[in-house]
Amino acid sequence: HDVLITSPPYSADHIERCMRHCASSGKPWCVLLPNWVHKKDYYQELLRSAPSLIGSAPMYLGPVGRSYNYWFPEGHEQRPSHVGTDGRTTPYATSWHIHLPGSVGGMKLMKNLEAEQRRLGEWVIAKTVKGLKWSSRKIEQRQAASLAARAQR
Repeated sequence: HDVLITSPPYSADHIERCMRHCASSGKPWCVLLPNWVHKKDYYQELLRSAPSLIGSAPMYLGPVGRSYNYWFPEGHEQRPSHVGTDGRTTPYATSWHIHLPGSVGGMKLMKNLEAEQRRLGEWVIAKTVKGLKWSSRKIEQRQAASLAARAQR
């Protein structure tokens, strides 16, 4: 593969196995994961020890002001209580964990995406999940202030 793009199952050890595979591949990847993954010991260990990630850490991209929705499979007999009648669920705040090796131009992409982020305001990109959350709140505040100013005119 040239680039791995996936949203692995969040159960059992699927996320850890996926991230270990990504980190050892040396290839670019974009993985949709719960935001809590960055706090896991295995993820922190990968950031410190995987040769492909040393000096070229992942970046994080997510929506502003809302979470991604997921849909529970139709016809499944055991629907958890957090799943709506339409099958929609948002069990976790999630974001895209993106890694581009330095040789592929990760920092150049980051700068281009930051410029688009400022222009569009629909999503944010950051070097950390904490930065992602902070940037999202700031954009939401600016958008709210802009709407309030328009309403007063």
